[in-house]
Amino acid sequence: MTAETESVMLAPSRELVQHATRELGYDERFTLYKMAASTGTNGVDVYNFPRLVNVLFGTRWDRLLLERGKEAIVWTDFDKLVTWLRDVIGDAEFADAVAAAVAEKEVHKDRMDAITPLFRERVAQYRAMLDELEEETA
Repeated sequence: MTAETESVMLAPSRELVQHATRELGYDERFTLYKMAASTGTNGVDVYNFPRLVNVLFGTRWDRLLLERGKEAIVWTDFDKLVTWLRDVIGDAEFADAVAAAVAEKEVHKDRMDAITPLFRERVAQYRAMLDELEEETA
């Protein structure tokens, strides 16, 4: 985030960050899909928010045409993602921001571009709180 951009979301509470970053059970997992011409579509189950971020933003858009079917596109159902962020992760403010960002977008890449700054902001906020918690226990 640069100095010109202001925060879209309030800083999350300690309790929210601890809840949002916990390891989830099988029934709470979220499934993303990796689609590639060479391997087809494969589901990828994620069991925590950090893993979701790593997988969701794994598409190398600049490499898709160069790799001739070897590169995969990570796909998600954005309605399900918003519901998971709200109901499982417990971050309603973040879920609302993601829903608003994709509301007017129809193309998957445009939706990903719209949520990228929101995810960057929220991850930075979570990380700051986790660092603070780690310092307290050290």
